[in-house]
Amino acid sequence: MRTMNRSMRFAGACTCLFVAALAGCSKEIWITQYPDFYQKGMIKSIAVVPFRTPGNPGSQGGSIIADGLATALTNTGTYKRVYNYNHLSALLQQHDLKDLFSDTPSTKGLAALRKATDVDAIIVGSVSTYSATTRNERKQRPVYGTDADGNVVVIGHRKYVLTRNEANVSATAALLRTSDGSTIYAVPAPAAGRAAVQ
Repeated sequence: MRTMNRSMRFAGACTCLFVAALAGCSKEIWITQYPDFYQKGMIKSIAVVPFRTPGNPGSQGGSIIADGLATALTNTGTYKRVYNYNHLSALLQQHDLKDLFSDTPSTKGLAALRKATDVDAIIVGSVSTYSATTRNERKQRPVYGTDADGNVVVIGHRKYVLTRNEANVSATAALLRTSDGSTIYAVPAPAAGRAAVQ
């Protein structure tokens, strides 16, 4: 049943994965619809490279999102193999890795990837917003007891610290064929997400 268009489904899926990666979410969801471009057996092995962070070159956000996405794809069992950065860095030369880590990987980088692996497609992306904050709040809760008459009364307060983690992210992603670098699908607009955990 098609209740959403292709771009909305792909953007929604990316948002969920990005937010889950940021928040350390371990919840699982069942996906019952496939994107329109999906053809069984077309992509058996896939690679996810760290997303670029052009607005903040020192940020680890792109690596965190890519690792979370690779883990999520591995857990679906859809692909024979999902390669992440650690797998690729063990198989490829540094200059070949650099050629792959862009929105448009070079033909040289893709050729090196095909030679070293069985990857059919590669996911590249770019993070436009990435922020994660932690805030501690001092709280107290009442401690109850009973008085001499057996009535429930507050006998004190227990102090504790409530930690709140919040993350905001927006990113684009594209799925490219390794055979020729052509785009199988690209998110038409940045997928954005926000998560807060305490």
